[in-house]
Amino acid sequence: STFFALLCVLAHLRFAGLLARGHAASARRWYFASLAMLLLAMLSKAIVVVLPAALLALDAYPLRRLSLHPREWLRDPSRRTLLEKIPHALLAATFAYIILNIQQTLIEPLRAHDPIARLAQAAYGLAYYPRASVWPVHLLPIYELPMPVSWKQPAFAMSMVAVVLALGAIAALSRRAPALAVACVWSAYRDRGGN
Repeated sequence: STFFALLCVLAHLRFAGLLARGHAASARRWYFASLAMLLLAMLSKAIVVVLPAALLALDAYPLRRLSLHPREWLRDPSRRTLLEKIPHALLAATFAYIILNIQQTLIEPLRAHDPIARLAQAAYGLAYYPRASVWPVHLLPIYELPMPVSWKQPAFAMSMVAVVLALGAIAALSRRAPALAVACVWSAYRDRGGN
């Protein structure tokens, strides 16, 4: 899935570059190539459904095709950028629907956990992979979730604190370093299983 996801990103970058230079006909081919690569990536691993959000983050920064101010999104050129992502979003939504239906039958449903436990689980996933990248010990091909899932467990509590602190730092630095926010969106996409 990483191979096709990266090809999707590269095709999107090529599309944006050609469009910016006024080569609409050539850009169209790369647009459809990015859609095809997104489909192949999702067929490889379903978690790639979040890739359209990463493409929008790239459009905001560094491509500057999408305004950083949401109130500008209904005006051109931001509106065109959002409209061109509709096929990507529809493709992702279709796969997300399929995934949710499969998960309800194959794995323990989310209803089995209260909302705080679900937040703790999400924070654990977001904090685990950066830690594993910095301190790569006890790596396994399958990572089972520690049980029970509770914010009171040290692994989950520390993960929640780490994510809140990281979000605060990103928000504080977002104006001076917009690339940091984009990198974190991409990292969150990768860390939640997009690899």
